[in-house]
Amino acid sequence: MLPPAAIQMLYALAAITERVVIGIHNDGSAAEQAFRTAWETTSNMLKAALAASRDSRQQIAELFERITLPQLVCCVLPWRTLVDLPKHQRAMNSAERAALTSSASARCAREAKKARKAYRRALTRWAVQATLTADPVRISNAQHARVGREVHINAAWDAAGNLLHIRSMSSTFRAHEESDVSETETKNDTERAIWRWSPAIIDYTWAARYLRDIWWPAVQKLGLVAPGTTMQGAVRMGTVAWLINPIPRSRRTPPVAGAFLSKALNDLWADALLEGLQAMGRSDLPATMDEARKRWPWVFGPHKVRHLWATYWWGLRGTNGPTRMQRHGAEERACGKQIARRATGDVDATLAQHYVKCQSVMVEAARHPVDHFDHPSAYHREMDCTWWLGETIDWVSRWRDKAFPLPASMRQAFLSEHARQRRSEPLRVRRRREAYSLPNADRSAA
Repeated sequence: MLPPAAIQMLYALAAITERVVIGIHNDGSAAEQAFRTAWETTSNMLKAALAASRDSRQQIAELFERITLPQLVCCVLPWRTLVDLPKHQRAMNSAERAALTSSASARCAREAKKARKAYRRALTRWAVQATLTADPVRISNAQHARVGREVHINAAWDAAGNLLHIRSMSSTFRAHEESDVSETETKNDTERAIWRWSPAIIDYTWAARYLRDIWWPAVQKLGLVAPGTTMQGAVRMGTVAWLINPIPRSRRTPPVAGAFLSKALNDLWADALLEGLQAMGRSDLPATMDEARKRWPWVFGPHKVRHLWATYWWGLRGTNGPTRMQRHGAEERACGKQIARRATGDVDATLAQHYVKCQSVMVEAARHPVDHFDHPSAYHREMDCTWWLGETIDWVSRWRDKAFPLPASMRQAFLSEHARQRRSEPLRVRRRREAYSLPNADRSAA
């Protein structure tokens, strides 16, 4: 990315060239029309690059006023796994059952196809959002990540090579690209050699469904592995992108087999973030992503996750990082600044000067009651669990607890979706679950 001054200079030179060429031709010729078309495209690209390269404190504040890392981890991602994805899955199952009946019409088949498409798109959005939240690398690293090489999946498989469940996930790529490293960034980041994806952030159950329902069908459809290759073999090959594009819409060849182009991946992240913020009840946001980009052309980029990580762990938690009690009773502590260092792969100067910003926004948010979801310290206990390896969070129990600081719109959506799921359960499953929820004496009678 060029600095803003260089982009402004290029734009000025291009504008002068435009006036010279139009002055020479100015006759409506084919050469003039071709130049005008090329200039319009170049002008838009330079304007977009200038907007993206501005290090605007005000625009970062716009982001932090609406979402923080704890809210992304404790509100938006659980909403996806507890409300959004179950809703799409239930709609797909219902539509497919209706399409399989003997009296099904052509409309039922179309509705089933539409429901499958909506479910797959929702699951892909979750995979992009959960991946970039669990591992705050730059977008190019996530785009280039390959399963079995940069993204490692420890899973259980059956005899036919089909996925049963995921035990753990980790990545081995660094937070920056070796070909474009600034002087303030860590060039030999040995601490980040293996980054464990916290199961408290990325749900392994839904990650397994992403592999089975999105990744593996796309691998087979696109012909990215040899015929006869099992899913287990494809995962271990190390040649297929983790964030795979099921339906490529461009003739351009992506840098990694099956990967999204960078713009498509950016759009997926931005759509997922806007949808999550709207689910939180943020009524001061535009209704569409196009309107949001015009208003904030910079803050909806996936690289802003690095700001969220650094601002929370370095700027807010600092030396008072996560704690936990060990089995023998001793207390184990971690430093928040060290977490930010490892997560972003940057040195202290970069974190202090470029990533840790808008502390005034945090100070203003601290005026809320401590049990309010906008308070910076509202989710310290949950955020501590995301750091310790193997720690999981029962989000269903957390969200059922009325004392848990949750946006009202999300709590209402969760309760409604939970009630729908219980009503849609088969009668035998519902009776078995209700029987096991009774005391032992009443259970035997039931």
